[in-house]
Amino acid sequence: MPGMDGIETLHEIRRELKNPNLHTIAICLTANAISGAREQYMAEGFDNYLTKPIDSGKLEEMLMTYLPKKKIEMSKGKYSDDKSTAKVEIPAILAPLNGKDWIDLTVGIKNSGSVDAYMPLLKIFYESMYEKAGEIEKFYSEGDIKNYTIKVHALKSSAKIIGAIEFADKAQKLEDAGKNGDIDYIHEHHSEFMNAYRTFHEPLAQIFEGNDEDKPEADADLMAAVYEEIKSAAEEMDSDRLDAIFEEISEYRIPAAEEKLWKQIKSAADRFDYEAIQSILKK
Repeated sequence: MPGMDGIETLHEIRRELKNPNLHTIAICLTANAISGAREQYMAEGFDNYLTKPIDSGKLEEMLMTYLPKKKIEMSKGKYSDDKSTAKVEIPAILAPLNGKDWIDLTVGIKNSGSVDAYMPLLKIFYESMYEKAGEIEKFYSEGDIKNYTIKVHALKSSAKIIGAIEFADKAQKLEDAGKNGDIDYIHEHHSEFMNAYRTFHEPLAQIFEGNDEDKPEADADLMAAVYEEIKSAAEEMDSDRLDAIFEEISEYRIPAAEEKLWKQIKSAADRFDYEAIQSILKK
């Protein structure tokens, strides 16, 4: 989180006596699953604790625990009681990832709850690759281990959710090294880690980019006009307008020279990060 982490945010909420959420239940959602973490967060004032990636069963139990009983209505016979053993159907669109040893599609879909929920998460993971890789490499080259560790932690969480478990484990080791000041470990494993990350791009591109060869290429004037429209929509935090702009430009092929910038903008828009969009366009 920018500015404040979750603990600081909770403390701020609890300090504001006129805050309507002063006594609202607060559940900590974190990728920190180490021993004693739950007790640490409870001691800081959280009412309970969940770890990433989200286990839908545990999330449901948590909601059942804290929602007012009058707000709960049980649904009978609609869902299987044993969700963990339910067969997951892999859609044909994910064929480029079948058999890849770096990703377990079944795990990713179960983490997300459904194929429909999984696809947008996988797309965000893909479209943010240039941005995330650039940030991690920047902090590494600058020797900024604190921010390097934060970015690796974030990448670990998103990798876990999509089912890239082995890669997430490697990120965890780099994160631990960053927290423990083990710079030698980071230097030894950073390049291998980033090279592995970049190999994910091609198979994901086969899923989300499709064949744009038949589309006309957007010229410089069109791209300039589109950037201006996106900037204006971001300033107004108008997500519907942004969706309409992206829908219109989808009829064109983005010039190769603009692809990296375009992916950064699209990734920020998918996260509803309007400040990031404006910052990217200012540069």
